[in-house]
Amino acid sequence: MTLTAPSRRSGITRPTTTPGVHGAQTPTSLRPAPPTAPAPATSRVASPAFPSFLSLPSFPSVPSCPSFPAITATSLNPSSSAARVAAPVAAPIGRLPSSSAWGATGARAQSAAPVQAAVPAQAAAPAPDEVPAQTERPAQADADETSYVELARRSLLARLDVAVEAVRTLGASMQPHHERVKAVRKQILNLRTGLDVFPYAYGNSASGDPLRALRKMLDRGYELIGHFKDEFDAQGRAIASMDPSTGRWSDGVRPDDQVVYRHSDRVAKERSAVLQWKAEFLASVPDQRDYLGSPLRTPAVPQQKRKLSEHYWGGVPAHPKAEHGGHQTVARLMRGMLDDVFAKFKRLRQTSKLEKQSHQELFHNARKQLRAALSLADEFPNTLIDPGTHAEMRERLIDLVTDMGAIEDQVVAMLDAPKHERGAAQREIQQAWKALRRDLDRQDIGDLLRDFRRNLLK
Repeated sequence: MTLTAPSRRSGITRPTTTPGVHGAQTPTSLRPAPPTAPAPATSRVASPAFPSFLSLPSFPSVPSCPSFPAITATSLNPSSSAARVAAPVAAPIGRLPSSSAWGATGARAQSAAPVQAAVPAQAAAPAPDEVPAQTERPAQADADETSYVELARRSLLARLDVAVEAVRTLGASMQPHHERVKAVRKQILNLRTGLDVFPYAYGNSASGDPLRALRKMLDRGYELIGHFKDEFDAQGRAIASMDPSTGRWSDGVRPDDQVVYRHSDRVAKERSAVLQWKAEFLASVPDQRDYLGSPLRTPAVPQQKRKLSEHYWGGVPAHPKAEHGGHQTVARLMRGMLDDVFAKFKRLRQTSKLEKQSHQELFHNARKQLRAALSLADEFPNTLIDPGTHAEMRERLIDLVTDMGAIEDQVVAMLDAPKHERGAAQREIQQAWKALRRDLDRQDIGDLLRDFRRNLLK
């Protein structure tokens, strides 16, 4: 039996301890809790049956290192209503009525009695400079009437600034176990995610496709830092973090601790590659800032999928519409992403072992796309009809993302282990996956995804 390493990744919420080669964890996702009072009928918009997922083609807010300024909903959209932006995370909700998460889709939605659609509260009128003069105000705008291209400009310039400040912290003394290495990688992912959400806001230039060139550069940096960071992750140890309010450290390896790396020459080579990429990235920043600060007047009408990410617009049968506002457009993307996530989970249900590379890639992609949809809801809360309702399901879905990430960490650790230890590691990986599948069978992931989808702007 052979297991192949999945692509590098970073999560929304990671466990405080990372399982080692011989440390399978009991899944914590979708744990039953005392049921909460049902939300009023007017807080939910009735929707048609969840679509057939098999017919489809194939940022928690992005965590910020304490030394980097956080990108928040208000920083990207100052005119948004504070009541809509603030979405507290509630405790996990109890078990939902089962409708067979792995069975026929849409059964619950079809049988649900129609309810009166809630009318979202009207936000304060935007300041005169909130809608760019060259962009026509859409006929059906979202809560603050910010256009898709203006939302793109604000979001990507903010992400670029944070990524640049983060990348500058990489130096010749960095080690794979340093917390800043992980934090920098997350900010690179944050910027790359923005490019995947807003590709239709930008066009080509005389020299080619700057958006695609920037994304390829970010891909390379993300992978190089991932390889460097994996030298520590393969040891199955946790990185300690300090509580700024108490000054106390959590369990794990601290920045000043001496860590012995089995392949020290490889660590040095990977560090050198990261620093070379850093120089190339920083040299390109002025041109990138000019480009991202000058979007199109209206979203481009796609002639082709432009090799877009399969986890975002490249994997959904939709594209932005000029008459829709920015948050409506992002919500449209998120609905397509959730359709694809559901299809992937249905296929995973038929996978009893994570032996083949194709099974591992399916597992990795399902987790990655679900995490991405949750991140977008966190960063753009105005895509939600009822943020309070979303908070109830968010915690349980994040638990699922975390449990899947723990299994992926086990795979990485197993592949770096000596050959005589891999058999036991493989068995523990299969046990962890079996326990998670059993948990998913017992609970209803389908209901959570459908509720998430129904709570998005139309």
